Amino acid sequence: MKAAKAEVEKLGPIKSLDVEVSLHDGFFAADDIRYSYALGGGALMDLGCYSINALEYFSSQRIKKVINATSSAVPNDPKVDMSTRAVYQFDGDLVGSLYVDMAHPPIWGIFPHFPRVVLKVTCERGEVEFTNFIGPSILHTISVKEGNKKRTVKDYGNGWSTYRYQLEAFVNEIKAVQAGREVEDAEARKKREDSVSIMRVIDETYKLTMGLRPSNLDKL
Repeated sequence: MKAAKAEVEKLGPIKSLDVEVSLHDGFFAADDIRYSYALGGGALMDLGCYSINALEYFSSQRIKKVINATSSAVPNDPKVDMSTRAVYQFDGDLVGSLYVDMAHPPIWGIFPHFPRVVLKVTCERGEVEFTNFIGPSILHTISVKEGNKKRTVKDYGNGWSTYRYQLEAFVNEIKAVQAGREVEDAEARKKREDSVSIMRVIDETYKLTMGLRPSNLDKL
């Protein structure tokens, strides 16, 4: 993520951001928890968390407003979104679009849709397309276009998955508490703020589509 953002920062002010996470029909089993309202199912609740976080991370801003949003429901539960599209407002004229889909229909009704996990950031002097931003430790591509020049960047760092980084932060916090020290991990504190922001955006999006879900967010 940091390597891709570094490439974005070389290309001047951001003009727009577009994120898509679409999976083929049958990617998740019919009884998967992602289709259960009681267990927090829904495309926006699952795939949308990563997508909203990516929009805010690469823009270095919080989403201010949901401009518009639409959803399609899971066939057997009208309260759970199979897919959601939304457009978000940042500061000034900057907007970001989101498309998440847990069961994209087959191409021409025959060929399975190949999963797309892509973030595109268009800047003043070019654009960056980051493929598989959710699981970059497995496989990813950072495609940079500046004028007539194109190049590809890959950065696997130490090879850790996002789960490994989360576990590391959690263990460090537990160790700090056990030692009677204050938790000083600024990055971990920022992630908590990110989580609250993501849920606020999800709530605001659902207000325009499937309806606001019960929440204790106002107590945080």
